[in-house]
Amino acid sequence: RVSEYCSELHLIENKADDVYEHFLIDLFENQKDSIELIKKKEIMFELEKATDAAESVGKIIKTIIVKYA
Repeated sequence: RVSEYCSELHLIENKADDVYEHFLIDLFENQKDSIELIKKKEIMFELEKATDAAESVGKIIKTIIVKYA
């Protein structure tokens, strides 16, 4: 069951990458205030890093399961 959750993390991270890319496109096309643009871009970047970290944890857990199963 844990392995399924780890695979789910991978799917969620891929979706988060898509959301991040679309957000950046929309942000740079529509945001006129440079300061707001930078703030929002940095916030989304940190959120994207968090999803990357979650996926990494999932990979580590899957590796542990394979090694000790």
